Amino acid sequence: MKKKSKQITIDLEEIGQVVKQADEILLSPAGERNLLKILDAEEALKEFRHQAEVLLEQKAKKIDRNFNIIRGDEVKVQYRSYGTRYKVDESNLDKLPRQLYKKLVRYNPVTKEIDRFYDENGNLPLGIIEHEREKKIYINRVKGSKDE
Repeated sequence: MKKKSKQITIDLEEIGQVVKQADEILLSPAGERNLLKILDAEEALKEFRHQAEVLLEQKAKKIDRNFNIIRGDEVKVQYRSYGTRYKVDESNLDKLPRQLYKKLVRYNPVTKEIDRFYDENGNLPLGIIEHEREKKIYINRVKGSKDE
């Protein structure tokens, strides 16, 4: 059995042609192979980007452990935190000045129960509104396929 090559060559013109033929999946296995070429390129580029990010972080922190941006002529690399900066320790809420936090109330619809209500009554209950959701195509590999 021939070992799969780890080398990938990305020809943007070829990928452009592959993209134009991606809808052939509806008609033939060639369309599926075209989509696999796109997925292979995407996965390889994602891995290369991750490796570059790791190297940049390591090297930049050696130069300045407090760095937050590298700005080139055409590329900007930011090193920043994500998520909330602080968290409220609810066990000490009674000792915390009120101006330092706000209490949020949130209501989440229970889809299964709403669907059951709709099936039984033929309409949505008062206070529940169905909103339009955008649909998009999502392409991924089939689990257990030979290319996975």
